[in-house]
Amino acid sequence: MRTKLLLIALSAGFIFIASCNKRIDYNQKDNGKIAGIVFCIDDYYVGDFYKANHYRYIQSMGIKMTYFITKYHILSKGQKRIIKIFQADGHEIGYHGTHHIHAKDFLDTSTITKYLNYEINPDLKLMRNDGLLISDFSYPYGSHTPQLDSVLLNKYFYFIKLGSTKPYFYTLNMPREIIHPIPLDERYWIKYHISLQNILNYIDSAARQNKIIMFYGHRLTDNYRTNVNAIWFDKFRLIMDYSKEKGMKFYTLNDLKKLDNKKNIILNYKNDTADIEE
Repeated sequence: MRTKLLLIALSAGFIFIASCNKRIDYNQKDNGKIAGIVFCIDDYYVGDFYKANHYRYIQSMGIKMTYFITKYHILSKGQKRIIKIFQADGHEIGYHGTHHIHAKDFLDTSTITKYLNYEINPDLKLMRNDGLLISDFSYPYGSHTPQLDSVLLNKYFYFIKLGSTKPYFYTLNMPREIIHPIPLDERYWIKYHISLQNILNYIDSAARQNKIIMFYGHRLTDNYRTNVNAIWFDKFRLIMDYSKEKGMKFYTLNDLKKLDNKKNIILNYKNDTADIEE
């Protein structure tokens, strides 16, 4: 295998080598080896990831995205077309709410039924009617309550995403649950003192323990800026190259269901939603 050395000096002061230009089939089990990465994205900045140099890299590496879409009802035809392209190319489309509200704040003065009818049902129905296979959800702002978690897990979704500053590892046959990916956005790295070395160490741990680690972000930018909800593309590329060199596979959340022999779960969610009465 021809090795290509890429030296990238990042703001954290680390210099790493990323390599390997051989494409790997990440969808096949390899003698029980499942170690890999789930990469989640929130919001609706689909153009960032569909940008020519970005999407070309994502596709050439076999990177899988689980893209949680919010405010679908206001998106342009072009954005919706990109979302359908993502799904057709093997990426997963998840749900991030109709209006992107703080669930806990809403429930402080209202009911779960009203929350479902305002934040969950409207765009979820639109997206499913447009042929998007949605079975997973990401809370806007990570705002939630245990009671709401229970309703959404029992009636609507399989995985629900929050966030975490500590590594969250997935192993096979875990039940439907709340997942906690680590942010890759520059803003959160500064706020929570996350370093590139931390991320690479987590990847090493997942590879050694044959587990799946999860990351998430919001936007992808070619220009390094610190106080933004965006991943610097050079850093993203280094992390993904490093993961591939370590033999990590790339998964969507739907891929995890397939690994757990729960493939039918993806299609078992109703294509329409109805108001839930208390």
